[in-house]
Amino acid sequence: MIGGITSKSAPTPAPRAEAEKVASQFEAIFIQQIVSKMREGTDYLGESEMFGSGPGSDTYSEWFDTFMSEHISGSGRVGVADALIKHLDDLGQIEPAAEETKEIAA
Repeated sequence: MIGGITSKSAPTPAPRAEAEKVASQFEAIFIQQIVSKMREGTDYLGESEMFGSGPGSDTYSEWFDTFMSEHISGSGRVGVADALIKHLDDLGQIEPAAEETKEIAA
């Protein structure tokens, strides 16, 4: 503390593995919302939903949405998680990638 002003060090970047896990989870939830809205859109002109309208149809619909979102996001072709990681990396909010660490140390 100098003259009543405390010096704050820069915040420690979050672990990269944790950020990648959270970014992947966000991507899966985002895709699940898209899949859910697309499935709901199949109920046009008053026709029944994909899994009917009886007991348990909402459960099957949620399972379908979850399975499809995990499958789509697991393919790695959507890019939402990658874009989030790149943005956090550019801001210095997460640890650098392993190959970047080696370059800096050299």
